[in-house]
Amino acid sequence: DGGGGRGIRLVSKAADLKTAVQRCIAESPSGKVFVEKAAVDGFKHIEVQIVGDGKGGVKHVWERDCSMQRRFQKIVEVAPAVVADRSTVVQVIAAAMRMAQGVKYLGLGTFEFLVNIDKKEFYFLEINPRIQVEHTISESIAGIDLVQEQLLLAQGLTDHTASLPTTADV
Repeated sequence: DGGGGRGIRLVSKAADLKTAVQRCIAESPSGKVFVEKAAVDGFKHIEVQIVGDGKGGVKHVWERDCSMQRRFQKIVEVAPAVVADRSTVVQVIAAAMRMAQGVKYLGLGTFEFLVNIDKKEFYFLEINPRIQVEHTISESIAGIDLVQEQLLLAQGLTDHTASLPTTADV
């Protein structure tokens, strides 16, 4: 819960674990931390922009590759992800859609994953339930105004999203 890359430490040997945990706890507002598998070699940070109507109707606005980072902060985003074999990216988009449908997601959200194209595997990271600064790259490839979409959804208008891609369009 630190945000902005705070509270993240890569631990490659057991001797470093105690110090890393202490530093993470110190950077966490809640004082809570968790451990997860480090997926670093050959993995891309890919996120899927989702639009949900709160009733199970979910659309996606493709994906963004956010792999160019400095200190766990995105500095360059590319959309769509530039990969020769899109089959794993298609699975990632489908997974984001299933999650959003399952919780009847309402509004805009970014579903984030670590993806290894060569190994054809991916891991879910988190959902950011808001519009993010990088939404403009999704707007530019999809030709839609995501802020307008968010405002219309907040007013209860859900039928206007018909032109956005569905699972079948992945």
